[in-house]
Amino acid sequence: LEPDIVNNHHAEYYGGAAEPGDWEDPIPVYFLAVSADATFDFAVSLRSASDDARSRLADLALEWLRGALVHEGAGAKTNAGYGRFRLKDDPALPVPGRARCTARHTLTLATPAFLAGAAQQRGDCDLRPATLRGLLRWWWRTMHAAHLDTAELRRLETVVWGDAQSGGALSVSIAGDVAATVNRFDFKDRYRPKREFTRAHDLQSPPNANMTQGLFYVSYGMDERDRQRHYAEPGARWTVTLTARQGHLPEGERPVAAAEILRQGEAALWLLCRYGGIGSKSRNGFGSCADIEVASIVGIDDCKRHAAAFRRAVGVAERPAKPVRSSSLEEMLPPVEVETPWKDWWFAIDQLGFAAQVFARENAHRDDKAALGLPRKIHGPRRELMRHQNRDGHKPPKTLSAGHHRRHAAPVHYHLSPLADGALTIRMIAFPSSALPDLDTSRKVLGDLRARLQTELAERVRTHASRGTRTPKQLAAPSDPGAGSAGPSSALPQQGERVDAVLLDEKTKKGGWKAKHETSGLQGPIQNAAAVPGDAEPGQRVDLVVAFVNRNRREIAFRWPAAGEAGPARPGAPARQGRSARRPRQGRRG
Repeated sequence: LEPDIVNNHHAEYYGGAAEPGDWEDPIPVYFLAVSADATFDFAVSLRSASDDARSRLADLALEWLRGALVHEGAGAKTNAGYGRFRLKDDPALPVPGRARCTARHTLTLATPAFLAGAAQQRGDCDLRPATLRGLLRWWWRTMHAAHLDTAELRRLETVVWGDAQSGGALSVSIAGDVAATVNRFDFKDRYRPKREFTRAHDLQSPPNANMTQGLFYVSYGMDERDRQRHYAEPGARWTVTLTARQGHLPEGERPVAAAEILRQGEAALWLLCRYGGIGSKSRNGFGSCADIEVASIVGIDDCKRHAAAFRRAVGVAERPAKPVRSSSLEEMLPPVEVETPWKDWWFAIDQLGFAAQVFARENAHRDDKAALGLPRKIHGPRRELMRHQNRDGHKPPKTLSAGHHRRHAAPVHYHLSPLADGALTIRMIAFPSSALPDLDTSRKVLGDLRARLQTELAERVRTHASRGTRTPKQLAAPSDPGAGSAGPSSALPQQGERVDAVLLDEKTKKGGWKAKHETSGLQGPIQNAAAVPGDAEPGQRVDLVVAFVNRNRREIAFRWPAAGEAGPARPGAPARQGRSARRPRQGRRG
């Protein structure tokens, strides 16, 4: 068993008390789940010997069992991807009959994603079905919110996605194709990026002391010293399977065809991959996925068309769009798209952060900055007068709020999508809201941001056309002439090499030791963890042998050397004489 978590972001909406909005506090729910690597054996037999006709019943029962485990799942939350089985002898068991429609799409991570599960450690930094399903529900609501009242919206959402009383007609499952390389987001040295990180990615320093590094401006909170977040590197890939069956309204009215249900899921997935992201800070460009192709969707108008067809299918009369407080495609400002020559996602996100910060600073003391999300502090920074401030012009800090709402997430979404050659296109969309603080103000401020961002990004593309043109993985490739000077991220050890490493607090799923090769920053398990001395402690520096290293995916595993084992020395270093027989060296904590 392992702990898991789901977050209900719209408790008031699902409880029938309010419309869905980005101002509710998420409610985490922890529970136990059987780990994904568990294996089960099932036996199917007749109760007694019989003729051939009856013996075929066992084959039929086995077919039902296999289909149920693979396509339905066992336990709770099966529509969210939990409890799905994979047969060892037939991993691709097809969906039988015509009652269901299935679509598969590949999600490829294009920018770093701050993913996490219940433990929020390296081991659960992966895309979880419940996370994806929640995001798809959010984007689905943007297709319908302006055409339905809250009760109707919740009723139609139940048809597709289900609620606490009934399962939805659409299920989502995820299979990992290319495992995510996971690292800790620890690139900050106080207020600036670490020197080697700056050199490796050719980052630009802030133009003045009052501006924050762009990367840290858009990743605020992910690099706290006492709780640094883990992130999945771009290149991770998942196969997402959407399976639809016939749907019914809660009142048992006319059925909705499975194909119609599937189109709703595909439209929401298209919007997510085109303009959204996965994980924390996904509205700031992190966790962006490459665009996907859906046969019936070329642009946003196609998503609106599919939404209207679904409303007609369930018998809802078409009505003109109305302003709503929640995000809606009808209120969404036209997207901004800026093609860049940048292939280094760190460099591109850094430039995006600078561009967004320029607008915020140009409007530093305006009350209508509430349109950018709440809470938001203006004036200041201190209540008392500072030496360089004029007494007549000084204003104490003021925190803008949304009336009775404690918070409101930013209505702006930034997305980075790679072209065929790997160069990143930066997109921006914004959803004006009558809650920030009113619809006219929201439209005006977000419109100004849209225009300013487009101008600022175009200027940065022109100024920095020759920078950030290689991906971080190209920078670390051994064939790269500049890899040797790119900093610690490029100094990868060889398999069989003896290296200095540090034992980590974090353990493997089975409780084994993990270690970090400090020069490259790679972390991985010690395969023969039972050989580690019983008095070893986290933070100790030890000698280990590299048992495995994957340069492309930047993965590593170690082996504790046998007593007296010398092993190959590091390149350019003299061979050692069995130092591993001694106790691990005590390293500095922290």
